[in-house]
Amino acid sequence: MKRLSDRTRSTEATTPLRSSLVLPTIPESPLVDSRDSWSEDDSSLLQEHRVHRRHSSRVTPPPILPPEVDSHVEMAEQVVHAIEQEDMSGHDKVMAFIRELGEKKRKSVVRRKAEIAQEHEARKARIQAQQEEINKEIEHQKFQSVNELTQAYENLVDKYKELVHDIKAKDSLITTLQAKTNDELNDAQSDIQCDDDTIPIKTTQTIFHVLYTDILKQYPWLDDALDKASWLALGVLTIFALYAFWTYMRMSVELADEKAIRDLMVHFRRRMTT
Repeated sequence: MKRLSDRTRSTEATTPLRSSLVLPTIPESPLVDSRDSWSEDDSSLLQEHRVHRRHSSRVTPPPILPPEVDSHVEMAEQVVHAIEQEDMSGHDKVMAFIRELGEKKRKSVVRRKAEIAQEHEARKARIQAQQEEINKEIEHQKFQSVNELTQAYENLVDKYKELVHDIKAKDSLITTLQAKTNDELNDAQSDIQCDDDTIPIKTTQTIFHVLYTDILKQYPWLDDALDKASWLALGVLTIFALYAFWTYMRMSVELADEKAIRDLMVHFRRRMTT
């Protein structure tokens, strides 16, 4: 009983304390000058913190990566996401996932091959179009050159026709003038033409004949001397011609013999070498 009474007393004594328990308030700190409260170390730390926040607040631009790296990164993210979503505990699931990745890779390779083939066809079509343009330009230039040559040929033909027409007109004029027998101009022209043709021949013949007769009259023995000299010259020329003919025949025979000897030497050398 005594213990129970003690317990009741203790509970009675503690219950009012619990009910009247109030949280203590933090006393306000007295106003202190910032110059006295902050030391140089604290100010430097605060400045470093502000600089760090300023630098960290800047947005750094993402690095520019090539498209191949982006595709590989995207594929790796898909793989990681698939690994996180799927339960990779079983062997069948792992193999199925590997097959799926292989199928995706195969499709990407097929798509890349199709793109390469399409690019090749486009390049081939572009080259063919350029070749056709070049061929058209060459044909156009050939056509222009042919047209120029044809035009030049036609101009030459026209000039030739004009020349022939002028010659025919002059010939017809000459024939009409020659047909007029009573024309004094025609008679004078024919006389001039005959004189021009016959006078030089007649004058040369008469001059030589006169000189020769005068020389023979002055030197009558010169006629026999000239005959002898002419016969002597004829004999010398005959002897020289015979000597030249004999020399030619001898040289031709010697050359033929020398050629035959060379051919025999070449033949024997070939036989000895073989």
